[in-house]
Amino acid sequence: MIVSTGGGLADYSAPPTAFALKMRPWLMTLFGLLTCVAGARLAAFDVTGGFFLAVASLMGYLAVRKGVNAGWMLVLAVALFSNALLDAFLVLALAMKLNWQLVAHNESWLSNVARIFVIVGPVLEMAAACLCWNVYKDHLSNMSSSEAFLLDPEQTVQPAGYSSLGGQSTSRASVRQEGAASRSFAAFSGSGHRLSV
Repeated sequence: MIVSTGGGLADYSAPPTAFALKMRPWLMTLFGLLTCVAGARLAAFDVTGGFFLAVASLMGYLAVRKGVNAGWMLVLAVALFSNALLDAFLVLALAMKLNWQLVAHNESWLSNVARIFVIVGPVLEMAAACLCWNVYKDHLSNMSSSEAFLLDPEQTVQPAGYSSLGGQSTSRASVRQEGAASRSFAAFSGSGHRLSV
């Protein structure tokens, strides 16, 4: 559903900002850790949660593999934030079920490591969501005027008065009048004139 709107999020790529390039190794690290959490959840027979985290980690890796795709950063921020809240409630329910003894001494170390990854999962998801959101916000604040025009064309024409650049801005009514006048213009019509040399 998301990919089919507006030509797809793959078309919404721009050169990454300096902040996005600085955060790229952190994003790769978080997506790698989320892959470990997905493996731990699959080992704990949480197929749905493990599958979702594996897909989110793969999407995150593909979004930062060749630069930073800001459209996918927004999608990942929303998805990981909502999943972090849900997983926090699931971990809380698991902790209450186990009487807050999350690491069992009578189980194998592999089972305890998997349980620790599952417990740390919501924190990692929230950190990744916040980082993706900050990268997306930085992209919006560094957008050029031509890209901003594509987002909301009604906002590019200011009311009558002076613009922030110091020049007089054009009102919407005068833009409409100029548009009506330009529609009555017909190129290459009228009497011709020969130029003499």
